[in-house]
Amino acid sequence: MAVNGMFDVVIPIYKITPELLNRCLESVSNQDFFDYEVYVVDGTPLDWTHTAECQNLVAHYNFNYCRQIGTGVSQARNQGVSEGNNPYIAFLDGDDWWYPEHLHELSLLIDRYPIANNYVMWWNPMDTIIVMETTKNKFESHKYCNYFADHAEWPASAHGVWIMRNAVFPSSVAVARSRFLEVGGFPEDLYAGEDTTCWVLMLGDNRQTNQVFLTAQSDFVGAFHDLQGDVHGGVKGFFNKGQNPCQDLWGSEAEEKFQQNLMAREKYISLNPEVKPEGVTEQQWTQLCGSTNIFGYSGIVYDN
Repeated sequence: MAVNGMFDVVIPIYKITPELLNRCLESVSNQDFFDYEVYVVDGTPLDWTHTAECQNLVAHYNFNYCRQIGTGVSQARNQGVSEGNNPYIAFLDGDDWWYPEHLHELSLLIDRYPIANNYVMWWNPMDTIIVMETTKNKFESHKYCNYFADHAEWPASAHGVWIMRNAVFPSSVAVARSRFLEVGGFPEDLYAGEDTTCWVLMLGDNRQTNQVFLTAQSDFVGAFHDLQGDVHGGVKGFFNKGQNPCQDLWGSEAEEKFQQNLMAREKYISLNPEVKPEGVTEQQWTQLCGSTNIFGYSGIVYDN
């Protein structure tokens, strides 16, 4: 275990091609901030074509390699967290990658807004290349994710509600270990929305005004693997990330699985559209209630 460091970097992988994994691991090795320890948690079957090659890549970079003991990306991330003990955790999926400044930028934010002031989550925006292919054409578009210009306008008491409308992907996020463990980490019975559920639980609802977070809007410090396809030779499709149980289902079977996931989320967060957090303007609340987010509802309450 790492001691007296700052970050534990947790990287879950599942059937990640060696090309993608090498890009990911190299980006961590090339960070211009060195106070971190890396844990790669591999849920890939041992008989998969590239399993041994991926294991060798982790060894090449002298990172910690762990065989996943359960299933799903939530369990993999939680297992990686349990391997370390540094006060902050930075997440990175095995098919995403960071620019060299990422951990340094996060460290500066944490120094500016330390855990003593109840900041529990930090992130930066990321570049994204979206690739979509049809039988006749291929479309590629340069986008960005995790960039939200209106974040600073929302009061801290409403951050738990705000993030339900603005999904922040784990690969650009760092969290305070103490708060992450306090809420139980990523819910392992969820296969979609598990990250936002975790962020919401960490930030608290409008009855808990002391859990707040910060985002840096000034610089792009990583790249998020496109959801529709891959130009680097990887397996296409979002549902092939993280052992998603819907990846081989279609139609009514997929819908049934998705509804089961929605019901599971209600154990953590329930609908409460009547409560407007203190400090939120009527315009902001109307915008939030009228928006589409991955949960499909506008307010949050917690089971007590």
